[in-house]
Amino acid sequence: MTPEPYKRDMSLHEGNTYAALLSVSDGATEEADRTILGALHAAAPELTKSNPRVLLDVPQAEAAFETILSNVEDELLRLCAGHDYRRLLHVSRLCSMVPTLMRQDANHEDRRFRMMSADRWILRCAPRSLSRDFMTMVPNDYRLMPVPDALCRDAAKIHVLAHFHQRHVVERARFNFMRLVSARNGLPGPTLRLHEDTTVGWEKIAKELYGSLILFYERGQHASEELAWWGMGRVVADNQLFALSADPNLSISETSPEFFEPSRIGLDAWLEYGRRFGGLFERDTGMPAEHFWAVSRALGIFALESGGRDDGLRHWANLTATMPFRREDLLGGRLARLAAAELRGSGTSASARDLDRSVARYVGLASSSAGTPALGASRMVEGSDSDAAALRNPFYPYMIHGTDRHDYWIVDYLATIPFIRGVINEIEFSGRTTSSDHRDDFLRTSVFDAHLAKELTDVPGYSAVFAAHRDDPTLPNVTFSFDGGAEHREIDVPLRWGEVLIAVQTWTPTVNERTRAGERRAMEMRWNSARDKLRDTDRKYTDYLLRNEEGRKHMRDEGLRYVLPILCGPYAEPLVSLNKDFWLRYPRFGVEGGLEGVTPRVLTPTELVAFLEDAAEQELIAFCEQEGWTL
Repeated sequence: MTPEPYKRDMSLHEGNTYAALLSVSDGATEEADRTILGALHAAAPELTKSNPRVLLDVPQAEAAFETILSNVEDELLRLCAGHDYRRLLHVSRLCSMVPTLMRQDANHEDRRFRMMSADRWILRCAPRSLSRDFMTMVPNDYRLMPVPDALCRDAAKIHVLAHFHQRHVVERARFNFMRLVSARNGLPGPTLRLHEDTTVGWEKIAKELYGSLILFYERGQHASEELAWWGMGRVVADNQLFALSADPNLSISETSPEFFEPSRIGLDAWLEYGRRFGGLFERDTGMPAEHFWAVSRALGIFALESGGRDDGLRHWANLTATMPFRREDLLGGRLARLAAAELRGSGTSASARDLDRSVARYVGLASSSAGTPALGASRMVEGSDSDAAALRNPFYPYMIHGTDRHDYWIVDYLATIPFIRGVINEIEFSGRTTSSDHRDDFLRTSVFDAHLAKELTDVPGYSAVFAAHRDDPTLPNVTFSFDGGAEHREIDVPLRWGEVLIAVQTWTPTVNERTRAGERRAMEMRWNSARDKLRDTDRKYTDYLLRNEEGRKHMRDEGLRYVLPILCGPYAEPLVSLNKDFWLRYPRFGVEGGLEGVTPRVLTPTELVAFLEDAAEQELIAFCEQEGWTL
């Protein structure tokens, strides 16, 4: 039971919305569970109370996942379509601490996962049709439009269904990956288990399959799901620059019913990375990195100042992790002035020139309004095509919600970190290669190569090699021409350890939406491309340096005897082959600790640096001799 002081406090500020959520949550959860069970029955009609457990082989499981997800998506689309997106988002946030819904959370992080999953559906699919604002602001307080019980019930159902849906998008991606590994390596395929209690699981699977799955997700967590470029080096930060975020409150009390609490996040390292890739960042976001961080800080200062002056706004923020601001204060005005002050105090040499334009661009990137500028990602807005890949791709969240019809726009501080991470992740890595006749500072492969070379040569014992063959002394790339200029071999990042040449080929294709959604064919195509690129690298890097007399002379002149080709890029690729040729350090499946230190030969900068820091020259030589890559 919710304590009486708690109820009175909530009612005062929320027009009894939270009380309504408490009263409808049990029934809403039961209705959502019936939808889920109906989806499972549609996928496996033989699943009944008398037959509560059904096992499905690979082809059946593929069809079952599609049926389950599609059925749940249809209901989520229907629920979202009935309510204005800002009003629904506000009520959805009050669902965060509804006891009935909290009981379904596995832990604190799973609660955040539930909230963000519901938010994504609301921002993708709920209409922007409310003719007037859902709130009015008065000094020191605010008032909300009356919220019908039907909206509360639908918000609670969205939480249950979106949480289930996103969990099973992940399970489907896991299934598709295991299916690829089993098919490529002659292993028994995964068996899907459906249960009448709406749980989904797996029957016992081969140790190699399970180990590959663990590695796939561990590698993805460290290199793709965070900030892909952040594998490129380490920054020592003193955390003097901060932005404002929000976290679910771990200790709600009867006297202080605050669902969320403000938290400060350090920006020093992020600013350093933005500077490091300054040209690329400015090209793709439309503003210098320093402007982006200044506006991020200013949004936090704005909230702290406003909440400090207004008890009603502070309580609003504590209940929803959001805060309303006047539209004119965000689109220039107050936010621009705060950003300028933060820029002056940041200690950077960045100019405030065009800062007003950067503020408008930032708000555009962060805004969920239809028609606002966005990066290259497909981000769902009203009227856009909601195909399955888009609905199943956890795109980066919007942070600001408002249209021209709204006097007040909502800033969402729960989305601060996901938004900033998302902006970095959505910067495309495509571009002309360094062998192009036309180069400029924005060529992202050149930027990647240059920073990778610096990171690798900073590892003790490793140094650059073949510097005399560089076309551009500022880049690590070396080119060998032979057969009268008819043939060329380019090594993107060559370095040495003793007598071993580590010949790094960089590979930076952007990950498409269907791969991110875990679709089997998309992941398969992605792996096939990486595999073919590595095999082509193996052939081209060794045929000249080890088989051509001129190439052999270059090796001898540098005191090198071995060649170790490696493919390195910013994303952790779905490595599905268990062929030892694709692994520098092979997994020991089924052995405790057997996945620690495992290193593929298609890898990220973080993985490559960690391997080089730990590897002995003899280990590198042994691998080269195993493949015959020696003079």
